[in-house]
Amino acid sequence: MKPIEKTAIWKILDKVMSIILVVFGLCLIVVIGAAVVVRYIMHSALFGNEEILALLAIWVYWIGGAYGSYTDTHISADMTDLFFKNEKLKHSVRVVIRAVTVFITGCFAYWSIFKYAIPNLVHPIYTTGLRIPKYTSQLAMTIAFCLMFFYAIYHFIRTIHPMKEDAAETGGGAA
Repeated sequence: MKPIEKTAIWKILDKVMSIILVVFGLCLIVVIGAAVVVRYIMHSALFGNEEILALLAIWVYWIGGAYGSYTDTHISADMTDLFFKNEKLKHSVRVVIRAVTVFITGCFAYWSIFKYAIPNLVHPIYTTGLRIPKYTSQLAMTIAFCLMFFYAIYHFIRTIHPMKEDAAETGGGAA
C-alpha cells in the first residue's frame, strides 16, 4: 500500500487548493482594480463589488487556512524544546498536541456541517445587492474545517508513525 502522500486524492486536494488561492487572489486584484478605475476615472461606483470582494476574500482566507494545515505551517508557540530535554517526552507532548488539534478541528468541522452549512443550504439567505446566496461564501468555512480536520488526522498519524524519510531527517531512523 502506498503512502497517502502519493495518492491521487492527496495531489488533487493540493492542486485544487492552490488553484483556488491563485485564481481567487487574482480575481480580488482585478475587482479592486476595476472598482478603482470606475470610481476615480469614471466618477461612478461599481455596483456589488463589495459583495464579490467579500465572497472571494472569504474563500482565500479559509482555503489559505486549510493550506496552512496541509503544509503544517501555521504559527505555533511550541516551547517543548525549552522545557523538556528528554526526546521521548518531547515526542509525547507533540502527540498530545496533535491529538488535541484533531479533537478541536473535528468539533469545528462537525459544527460547521451540522449547525451551519446544512441549515444555510436548507434556508438560504441572499446578499442584498447581487442576490448571491450567502452559502457560497459560508461553505468555504465548512470545506476548510473539514480539510483542516483531515490534515490534523494526517499530521497526528505522521507524528506517531513517521515515514522513513521523516525518521531519517530527524535522526529517529535506523542507520
